[in-house]
Amino acid sequence: MAMKIQVALYATLTKYLPPDAQNRKATIGVKDGITVREVMDQLGIPRDLPNILLVNGRQAPEDTVLRDGETLSIFPPLAGGCAAAGLNSPETGARQAPHLSLVGHP
Repeated sequence: MAMKIQVALYATLTKYLPPDAQNRKATIGVKDGITVREVMDQLGIPRDLPNILLVNGRQAPEDTVLRDGETLSIFPPLAGGCAAAGLNSPETGARQAPHLSLVGHP
């Protein structure tokens, strides 16, 4: 039995959306039991392309099995700033690792 999911692709990944996508999102038909990785393969997203995966707003691994009506969001790695902009502690001069916070909507 087939089911439908919504995919949302951002930034450089939007080129992998189906032609009928609107506002970086598309509803696609998929087989029951499909995984996130299989959806990415179906869309033609290269396996070696780093990404951030969310299912219904929560981070998820590639082997997550999707259910009817769920939303898969895929972001490329996020980057910005530079080494001179806020990565050094003003107090100690020590180098600090950048961090990423993902905020989902319940």
